[in-house]
Amino acid sequence: MGMNFYLQLAPGELSRDYDHLKKFIDDRPHLHIGKSSMGWCFSMHVIPELKINSWADWRKFRTSYGVKIVDEDLEEVSILNLIDRVENRSCKRPLGKPEDIFEKPKDDFLKNLYKGIETWGDFYKQNSAIPGPNNLLRHDMNAKYSSCVGYGEGTWDYLTGEYS
Repeated sequence: MGMNFYLQLAPGELSRDYDHLKKFIDDRPHLHIGKSSMGWCFSMHVIPELKINSWADWRKFRTSYGVKIVDEDLEEVSILNLIDRVENRSCKRPLGKPEDIFEKPKDDFLKNLYKGIETWGDFYKQNSAIPGPNNLLRHDMNAKYSSCVGYGEGTWDYLTGEYS
């Protein structure tokens, strides 16, 4: 479970800095910013064809006219709330460290959640994950079907394509 976040755009009010988005907005009034999932780095949606390649690019929208942030239930979210969800993420339960990859978990936490999990390495492989900052999971760019194209400077990863 997680929560998706979107920019809700009003084309008539969008500043000139975003003329390249106007054609895209005609097709859909929301741009997917990303997804917040418990225990994971924030999944930041990058859209190179729209010149959105980083968290900094998304943050530029916060001062634009005709733009507001909404969650998947179309409830308005403040920019400060979104910044907090992206930049101040952590998980209380450590999910193993890189040096523990062949170690068995100290308790039955993983075995109770997943069948066939014997080591942290099994867990990471099954979830296309690697250990991330602040006890979070990070998307593995090298996984077979990964859409992760990079890691942010903090607790967010960059992903392309459609996902939810």
